[in-house]
Amino acid sequence: MSGLPEGWAIVPAGELGDWRGGGTPSKSNEAFWKAGTIPWVSPKDMKRQFISDAEDHITEAAIAGSATQRVPANSILMVTRSGILQHSLPVAINTVPVTVNQDLKTLSPFEGILPEYILRHLQADARLILEAASKTGTTVESIDFDRLKAYPIRLAPLPEQKRIVAKVDGLTARTARARTDLARIPTLIARYKQRLLALAFSGELIGKNPTTSDLPEPRCWDIPAHWSWVRFEAVAEIASNLVPPASIPDLPHIAPDNIQSGTAKLLPYRTVSEDGLISAKNRFYPSYARKLVTV
Repeated sequence: MSGLPEGWAIVPAGELGDWRGGGTPSKSNEAFWKAGTIPWVSPKDMKRQFISDAEDHITEAAIAGSATQRVPANSILMVTRSGILQHSLPVAINTVPVTVNQDLKTLSPFEGILPEYILRHLQADARLILEAASKTGTTVESIDFDRLKAYPIRLAPLPEQKRIVAKVDGLTARTARARTDLARIPTLIARYKQRLLALAFSGELIGKNPTTSDLPEPRCWDIPAHWSWVRFEAVAEIASNLVPPASIPDLPHIAPDNIQSGTAKLLPYRTVSEDGLISAKNRFYPSYARKLVTV
């Protein structure tokens, strides 16, 4: 591959360090699992970038009596057999010694190769690796190990590896903070709107009048002098009589879903007959709705 900076090299993944496979100790042997303290990593644990524990644990006897091997800390763990490979390539770094099952491969990088650099490189090339190394015609998605080891890795000098990792991690942290801040915006807007409404209907948006002794009862808080406290019945008609829906088949049926959240915008709606209210027994429609619609 041309165009690489001076001092960089193309190295097959198989030459980056020691590769290991995994295995599953016999489930029927209680001595392999009972009171186990060694993390046994499987694809279900590969949901984070740094792994310090696993759902399952095995004993020293399990390592001695099965195909699984102890993997040193700061190794690369990679899922190579799982349905998840249809769309992604899970990779991680173990921060403590672990064992893995047969669906994973591990890479313990040689001295001078930063595990975090290889991790970021594999994440960057995940789609290309899947295209180059995925097996075809198998019942479960899997990666051909020989093709995986042949995949070309762009290896920078160690000081450059450290600078690249630090830069990527810094930008990733900023992105995470931005995502968190963006997620808070709807809540902040909702609180602002609620506060705005409270201020509007207390008179504070246009200034408060401290002289309120002549205001009628009941009153909840101080309002400007030219405002008035009145009962709800003085500004709206309240009706409790109901009418059969068959008598108003063409009247719009406005439900909460027909009003846009946070606004007074009316969304598309259906009539009483279209909503099937006429045929529903014991369903009635408030008569005052006719007045609101036809005014």
